[in-house]
Amino acid sequence: MVEEQAIPGALEARKKWANMAFSQRAAIYKRAALLVQTKYRYQLMAATMIGQGKTCGQADGDCITEVVDTLNFHVYFCHQLYQQQPLKQSDSAYNSLDYRPLEGFVLAISPFNFTALGCHIAFTPAILGNVVLWKPSPMAVLSNYILYQIMEEAGLPPGVIQFLPVADPTLVVEPALANSHFCGLHYTGSSAVLRSLCTQIGVNTSTYKTFPRVVGESGGKNFHLIHNSCKDDVDWMASAAVRSAFEFQGQKCSALSRLFVPKSMWEQGDLRKALIREAEKMTHGDDVKQIHHPLGPMVSQSAFERFNDYVSRAKADGHELLFGGNTDSSKGFFVQPAIFEVHESGRSGEIDLMTQEIFGPLIAVQPYDDASPTGFKDGCDLINTTTEYGLAGSVFARDRAAVQVANEILRDAVGMFCINDKCTGAVIGAQPFGGARSSGTNDKANSVNVLLRFSSLRCVKDSFASGSSTLSACHKPEP
Repeated sequence: MVEEQAIPGALEARKKWANMAFSQRAAIYKRAALLVQTKYRYQLMAATMIGQGKTCGQADGDCITEVVDTLNFHVYFCHQLYQQQPLKQSDSAYNSLDYRPLEGFVLAISPFNFTALGCHIAFTPAILGNVVLWKPSPMAVLSNYILYQIMEEAGLPPGVIQFLPVADPTLVVEPALANSHFCGLHYTGSSAVLRSLCTQIGVNTSTYKTFPRVVGESGGKNFHLIHNSCKDDVDWMASAAVRSAFEFQGQKCSALSRLFVPKSMWEQGDLRKALIREAEKMTHGDDVKQIHHPLGPMVSQSAFERFNDYVSRAKADGHELLFGGNTDSSKGFFVQPAIFEVHESGRSGEIDLMTQEIFGPLIAVQPYDDASPTGFKDGCDLINTTTEYGLAGSVFARDRAAVQVANEILRDAVGMFCINDKCTGAVIGAQPFGGARSSGTNDKANSVNVLLRFSSLRCVKDSFASGSSTLSACHKPEP
């Protein structure tokens, strides 16, 4: 199917799509944004709630607000990109940059957790004139298919996006990566899969007509670091931690997982009580239609079982369960968020709770010795060196000197650094999203940067002069 239909269909569509005026492509995206806001609003929300287990509020913020912003802002970002032209011109020639689409097709692999990510992964390359083979997550097929239909209703020519929902990803990935016309990968998912894809691409490099572009966003082991200058702000600290860790059942790559707190604040007890008090508000109903509950189910049985496994292993390893951790699969894959305090032998960060991405609603609390003159700095060093990921993190401090210490030590540790705010909730148009290390290529989703990755520049010099007038002054004519 992929070799015989999808790839030839995409390459045929490229002939017209790549040469369509940007103003026409932009009109399609703007029209699609309007359809999302109006005609398809509730259908898209329902699909996101049913398929991905989101509550009404979470679905609205994802598949409406973020999808609309993705479509509209990428028109703006693309316009911004095209305006970047050579500064130096002359009386004898006009110089310009042609932002061509990549030669071939882009393979887009999107995750389940955000409908807006499906929109971004598939339609960001396309606005530049690229054609795309889109493999959505099996758990987000319905919402993603509605997006695909919306784009075609808005005027996207048939074949530009090849929508390929399959349970077995190898049915799409293997033939796509083996094809000589493969020119780019746009991926969001696990770090292990991203590495595997990069390996396959590397092995096949001699097969391709061009060196492929790889844009990937993967896992995270995100943190909040609290300074003792916030000792009077425990309710604020607790609310930020619980919301960041537990909203959408922790199934965000930027969700909080590690909480580093001053020992003096932790032993005093108010922060611990505030965390539990806020966590108790994070309840779930029997289904996502009960909108007064902030939580829904885990997205799948495997996600449910993975959460259970981490809770069981943490207990067995001797970490103290402060709150939650109960599960109920009788009416869905519902879990109660969990808060653990790591034990003494785990303070080096050499344990699963502090190093591995869980992708579920679990906070691991680690107190640090703030009585030591280097305690806060040591905490920063621990964060920087004890996990492979580099996505998101927050520092909470009233003391700006402490903020500066954290900013310097953690500069390479995360691509999304928040000061006195939670590590989730990046806004399109304000905080371009992405991280480095094992968290991805850090090309910053929803920015002009990522668009540049899916364009192939051609420099055009259009000379007005002809004949001898173009020759260098040092050239001596033949006698």
